[in-house]
Amino acid sequence: MNAAIAEAQEGFPRFKAAVAGQGGGPAIEVALVKYGFAAKTKGAEVEHVFLGDVHAKDGVLWGVVNADPVYTDEVSEGDAVMIEDARVSDWLYVIDGRGIGGFTFKLMWKTFSPLEKAAYRAQPPFLWLAHQLFD
Repeated sequence: MNAAIAEAQEGFPRFKAAVAGQGGGPAIEVALVKYGFAAKTKGAEVEHVFLGDVHAKDGVLWGVVNADPVYTDEVSEGDAVMIEDARVSDWLYVIDGRGIGGFTFKLMWKTFSPLEKAAYRAQPPFLWLAHQLFD
């Protein structure tokens, strides 16, 4: 998992450029960041939470917490978060239904049983990564 996170962090400038609209490519349909918050509850040091509605504003990336966290009280569902590069553990954006990024998702897919793969194959984010996972 640490290698997947390192790969995501190394490629994060690509994500930021895409979200900021640099490069003039097709429109991004979905942009997500997996983001670490300090855990306050016993059982975890860091909770990785998904931020959706990722957008650039005045040169800074922002995202919105997608669900209520379990182990941290730093944020709640719906909170806007200024994204700090060092706390990013993964990212994914979708253009024309195809995902770019998703490093930890790809790793997770490799560990799934055939039953789990059947259950998740048609669900985001795995659906968006189908061109990389299902060949």
